Amino acid sequence: MLAGQSAIGIATFPLGFNGAFANGEKAIRTFFGNYCVRCHGEERQKGDMRLNQLDYGITDHTSVPAWQDVLDVLNTGDMPPEKEKQPGAEELTTAIGAITDNVTTPLVNVWLTLLQQVGVPIEQFSHSTGTLGELLT
Repeated sequence: MLAGQSAIGIATFPLGFNGAFANGEKAIRTFFGNYCVRCHGEERQKGDMRLNQLDYGITDHTSVPAWQDVLDVLNTGDMPPEKEKQPGAEELTTAIGAITDNVTTPLVNVWLTLLQQVGVPIEQFSHSTGTLGELLT
């Protein structure tokens, strides 16, 4: 078993965030370089979004809303704008998947840690239907 994993494979870490972009960072940086940083980089920050300074480590809660904003505009197709170079379906799916996987991992870890701190055994998750009420009873 790896450090930071429970017996059922759910990652558990001390309260806080833990290097979210261990997987997929290169793909995301390449995607941003190809489709995003011309308008959301060092020289221009349309919509007050500067992608070249996002916290890939997700070291605290302040970076999560920015990553969620990125996911929202990619999922809705609002970005890249129609007049700009467009990614292929596979490339877009890969980028969205990498961001989703890596942003949700630290959030899940925080919730798991909080639930453990109030006495909810992690093993209970393997038999749960996923409702908070069930987990706390």
